[in-house]
Amino acid sequence: MATNKFKRGGVSMFLVIVAGSLVALVVASFLRLIIRDQQGASNSDLSQSAYDSAQAGVEDAKRALLIYQKTCANVAKANECSKMRAELSKDLNTQSCRILAEVFGIGDLGSSETIVQTNAEDSSLNQAYTCVKINPTTANFEGELNANSSKIIPLKSDRAFRFVKISWHTKADNNNVAEVKLPSSDSDMLEVFAKNSEWESSKFPSVVRAQIITSGSFDYSNYIESDKNISKTAFLFPSSSGVSDAIISAQSSATRHNFSKDSLSSVRCSNSLNSATYACSAMIDLGSEISPDAGALMKISAQYGATTNYSIELFDSSRGAVNFDGVQPLIDSTGRASDKFRRVQSRVEMNSTTLPIPDFAVSTDGKFCKVMIVRDSTEPSTIECK
Repeated sequence: MATNKFKRGGVSMFLVIVAGSLVALVVASFLRLIIRDQQGASNSDLSQSAYDSAQAGVEDAKRALLIYQKTCANVAKANECSKMRAELSKDLNTQSCRILAEVFGIGDLGSSETIVQTNAEDSSLNQAYTCVKINPTTANFEGELNANSSKIIPLKSDRAFRFVKISWHTKADNNNVAEVKLPSSDSDMLEVFAKNSEWESSKFPSVVRAQIITSGSFDYSNYIESDKNISKTAFLFPSSSGVSDAIISAQSSATRHNFSKDSLSSVRCSNSLNSATYACSAMIDLGSEISPDAGALMKISAQYGATTNYSIELFDSSRGAVNFDGVQPLIDSTGRASDKFRRVQSRVEMNSTTLPIPDFAVSTDGKFCKVMIVRDSTEPSTIECK
């Protein structure tokens, strides 16, 4: 009898031990999940804080570029401008990480990093940017156009150029898929234009209009005649045929006044974005080399389609790459939060305030009426738009 009681007691203790072990295992697993999630949240928070610190470095670099621009615009500060230009022209590998403090007086010159804070209490966040470098010369100009919009780009370069290469339509414009749909035929390009809604829903690459003004000085009193010599335009139509990276001769204003289907230039586009960043690209020949100080401008417009990401590159007569100079500088910034680091690269545009260029005078999605009357009478007009 005693033996049976002992057995029953042993079974109970065994069950208690097993149950306790299971509870301990569940609790340990739960604690492990809590600790892991807490570490993940902490790492995510520090990573975001480090990213914010890097962005603070980008903003300070923008301030430095404005200082550089204003300094060089002042003739009396030519020596200061030369010193700034000399530092900015250094290769990023040799340029100082502390260029903002050393050259532009932004940040603590006696520290190896710039603390990010708005007041003394923020020092407990332990955030800073540790390295910021600026490259004013870039190999290309990158941007994005909305449907039926345009962008004016200064063609300011580090040396003379003759060719302008335009590349456009990325995966971001293509619903993030690699396969690119193209218009069915370009035998008569004016005939294959579908409705804008159909073109957009098919995700065809946009038709690009590139107008290039090769000189910033001409006779305003005789603008039409001057325009024929300095203004050239190319209409780039996406196609599945033709030659890749074809060289296209831009039309003068005299030619484009008589627009026809022959005014469109067929550009062969890739039907896959697996190995290419841009589906379409074309090289525009300006006919002669343009000097860096010519004041050349380019207006690029996207007709049809939705958004259009694009890249502009410059080349000399020998097809050697030419850099943009001070048009879209590259800022390389590294930020820190505690022991976490993030590095970002940003492109910023340096728009000249001395040459404001309107994109257009009037924009409307409805009817538009314009009445102009010239007379020597002050009587009110009786002419009305209908």
